[in-house]
Amino acid sequence: AKVAEPDKAEMERKVNALQSQMNANKAEKTKLQKRLDAGTSAPTASGTGGKAAAGRGFRAELDAKRAAVQALIAEQTALRGARDKVLTRLKEVRVTDRASDLDARIARIDDRLSSEGHTLSLKEEKDLIKSRSDIVKQKRAITVTERERDGLEAEKARVDAELARVSPLLTAAKEEQRAISERFKAMGDVFGRLKELSAQNNELYGQIKAIQDEFWAQSRQYRAWRDYERKRKQEEYAAREAERVRLEAEAEEQRVKDEEESKPDHPWAVELVELDMLEHFLHRAAPEVFAEASGASAEASEAKVAAAGGVDTISKEQSMLEGLRFGDESSGSKKRGRGRGRGRGAAGSKASGPHELSFDLATLAMFSKFGITAPLSSADAAGAAKEVAAKRAEYESKPA
Repeated sequence: AKVAEPDKAEMERKVNALQSQMNANKAEKTKLQKRLDAGTSAPTASGTGGKAAAGRGFRAELDAKRAAVQALIAEQTALRGARDKVLTRLKEVRVTDRASDLDARIARIDDRLSSEGHTLSLKEEKDLIKSRSDIVKQKRAITVTERERDGLEAEKARVDAELARVSPLLTAAKEEQRAISERFKAMGDVFGRLKELSAQNNELYGQIKAIQDEFWAQSRQYRAWRDYERKRKQEEYAAREAERVRLEAEAEEQRVKDEEESKPDHPWAVELVELDMLEHFLHRAAPEVFAEASGASAEASEAKVAAAGGVDTISKEQSMLEGLRFGDESSGSKKRGRGRGRGRGAAGSKASGPHELSFDLATLAMFSKFGITAPLSSADAAGAAKEVAAKRAEYESKPA
């Protein structure tokens, strides 16, 4: 069955229409994306970081802000842990007596030993010296503890200062995160539209791909059918040409055959026929002498048949003249060829003796053509018949 050629222009028209719709969707997506990018550009919480990079999406900005909040929370948690450790240590190194108080007690013991030494008993003096020694040891321990406590107090103050710094930053970061989330929620319709446009473009691309695939599939089918038809027509043309060549060859062969048949069978067929006619005229004019001449002619005919392979073939002219020659005897007609060969003993009757012979001008011209003297008497007919037989034998063997 014939396969129609697919319409490439129609395919391109459909594809271009779908592509135009895709381009329109892309343009709308670009505008919406710019709107989103513009909505994410805002100053940082501290005001020292400048503006956030323009063109980032809401999700990127929100993730960045969440990371900042988590970092501040981690920093605040670490500071609080450090402060708790300082407070615990401060409780452990709590000092009940001050070093100045111990110095006053040592001074009072020294004053008593110096002022009342001569009145104190030995036991009282030893107790005072021992007390003084214990207070000195206690003072050394209190000095070390006070130095550690002072360090812990300083660390506590530093941690408190860091916490005081981090807390407002964390509060501001959480506020910014909340604001970004609110803007993100407010732009929900934009995100929905972007998703819808992307889905539409995916569907349109699928339609374009299906149209193109169908077109190329039909094109392959059409090309296969076209190649088949071209081959079929070529084969038909080749067959017609072969048939035409065959018919032309047959016609040419027939033409050559007809030409060959139309040609005399012998290059001197006309002359031979004319000699037959002269022999015929002599036969009619002088039948008594024809037996000898016709005997020689019969021998020549047999020799000709033997040379042709045993088949006696004659031309159209010979057939016509043979009919002329023997027509009066075969059909019983009394016509005598417009007076040719008229003599005294004509019409097949035998003359009792020599008689005069007369011939028309055409017959005389044939005698003259072959250089034979036309016999004027039946007595000369035998010689003329021999000359005719000799001429016949000469022309039968004469080359063209």
